[in-house]
Amino acid sequence: MKGITIRGLLESDVFVNQHFDGIITKDTLQEIKRDQHFVILNTNEHWTYIFRSNGTLECFDPLGWQLKNLDIFKHNDFTQDIIQVRISRKQYQPIDSDNCGAYCIYIAYKRLYMIDQPFSDVLSQIFYDSQEKNEQVVLSFCDNLEREKQRQTIQETLVSDDDNSDVRSNGDDDA
Repeated sequence: MKGITIRGLLESDVFVNQHFDGIITKDTLQEIKRDQHFVILNTNEHWTYIFRSNGTLECFDPLGWQLKNLDIFKHNDFTQDIIQVRISRKQYQPIDSDNCGAYCIYIAYKRLYMIDQPFSDVLSQIFYDSQEKNEQVVLSFCDNLEREKQRQTIQETLVSDDDNSDVRSNGDDDA
């Protein structure tokens, strides 16, 4: 999944977008300055999710292995004021899947709407033991988001067209 698609689906929800601090790479690390905010981290063709909450970084890699191999948590600007780092080590995504971006979108939405629950509880509630079942659920979730985004775009276009026709007909009435 391309970064522009990930960004578009995360920005399409007003609530989620308020907590989204962008897409970063391991070469452009930046501190997540605000509590209950997240970034999507690209680690060379793989997407991961990092969320800051109450002095803790919650790190999700759908394959369960990329993040533990990175030195990003030793980066002073990135980990400033961080008390604890929690890393998901379980593999939720099938190894032959290239949908890691979709998993990051899924966890971003679910985490924010389950903010009152511990990270480990969120993971156990939204994912299955079966990686194939996870793949179906995550892709269905993202497909629904895409359809809703398209529906909103069409609706905004229709409203905009209605507004323009009102302006035109108001101009005709004055003549």
